[in-house]
Amino acid sequence: MSQTDKSRYFYAKIPKRLLQSYSLLNPTDRAVLTQIISWYPNECFYAVNYFTEKILGVGDKAFYQSIYKLQFLGLIRFKRGNRKRPNRYLFVADPRDWRLPKPLCDQIRADHLKLGFEDFKCQHEPFPNEYGFKVAFNKIYPKYAIKIQTTEEVSSLTDTSVAEPIISEEDKLWVKKYENIDGVHASATRTVADYYKYQLVIAQAKTKLDTSPHQKKYLLRLEEKFFEISYSPPDEIVKKILALATELESKGLSPDDIQEKLLSESKALRQKQNI
Repeated sequence: MSQTDKSRYFYAKIPKRLLQSYSLLNPTDRAVLTQIISWYPNECFYAVNYFTEKILGVGDKAFYQSIYKLQFLGLIRFKRGNRKRPNRYLFVADPRDWRLPKPLCDQIRADHLKLGFEDFKCQHEPFPNEYGFKVAFNKIYPKYAIKIQTTEEVSSLTDTSVAEPIISEEDKLWVKKYENIDGVHASATRTVADYYKYQLVIAQAKTKLDTSPHQKKYLLRLEEKFFEISYSPPDEIVKKILALATELESKGLSPDDIQEKLLSESKALRQKQNI
């Protein structure tokens, strides 16, 4: 009896939480990922029309959106082919090389420890959340942009705010903040500082039914603006402020203290620059 060739049988570890992150990965994303994983440790080289027609039943645009999403998350490596050679896709098995939204990344690390494995540190800064990933992805791949529900909510609030005949003094402050965030005097460092002050409030505003539409409109725009700035800082001072914010947050400072220190440091850096 011949010995079994064990080299033909292999498995790739894939966290259950990743495949169950339904708001991050849609059915097409998960189907593409599992097919590529099934080839690991080898490259998958299915033709695009085989993927779209035989496996997925979707068009080329939906397929490439999934490929670029998985690549942007660090889950696969993708090499475009040519007339002589098809595209090649390789699953990245090491979770340290992934760049997932922070909540999902933390869950996977926690599961890793519970299973008795050593803790690991990601090589890339995780996205703050799924919304941050989608904003960043849409800037890089506008042709394959992901529909973002929160952005639609912000747009729908415009008509609501205009239709209100009476506006409270508190709401007037939120309206003013919203107008200033994209105004001619808007400051990137101020946006970063304000984001860290309202970070928890932003998360609550997405689910609380009693949040003022004016407040919610501003908070969602603040979050969107922050992700734009953090993904592409306009100058070195903003880069330093972003790094300082992460450091202060890790030390457990309160949101108000973080905002105050960021604004103070920003002012000092600007004054030093102008000397």
